[in-house]
Amino acid sequence: MVPVRRLHLSRSTAALAVEWMRDPGNAEKYGIDPNRIGAFGGSAGGNLVALLGTSGTGALTTGSRVAAVAELSGPVDLRASGLVNAGDGLTRITREYLGCDNINRCAQSVDASASSRLDRSDPPVFIGTSSDEFIPVSQSRDFAAQLDRAGIRAELVVVPGFLHSIGILDEGMRARVAAFLHAELGR
Repeated sequence: MVPVRRLHLSRSTAALAVEWMRDPGNAEKYGIDPNRIGAFGGSAGGNLVALLGTSGTGALTTGSRVAAVAELSGPVDLRASGLVNAGDGLTRITREYLGCDNINRCAQSVDASASSRLDRSDPPVFIGTSSDEFIPVSQSRDFAAQLDRAGIRAELVVVPGFLHSIGILDEGMRARVAAFLHAELGR
């Protein structure tokens, strides 16, 4: 049996990386504008960047906050209610990732779900997915609706088919993600 890495949300590597980039010495050395940091990820990386975007409160230009998030096929709701339309494979992967025997009694699923952590200070989010992939499209649609209700700009793009994550990152999707990030982060 392959050991499964357990989720640890207290100080994610992504959050530490943003703080490192924002450090004045590193920002100057590497030409980073600390006010224009965004995050992009697909699949599990989509979950991580969505969590990064929904972590913390307040200004998007301090600490580990990011000014924009773009995620492709990210599972944004790992709670039992978010997995209702998911297949057995995604539910099994989620249980292993969270270290839970039963997804219905998995306290970690709340902290691992970006959709459960929203507040009005969160950054704009680009959400890309395909209509028939193994991450239920309802997760993306529900997340976009939650963002909208919270007053957070969201752009949802659903393409036909079953491709997952970077599989949907064709020329058109790349252009849409880039346009979103340029618009939100400034040119």
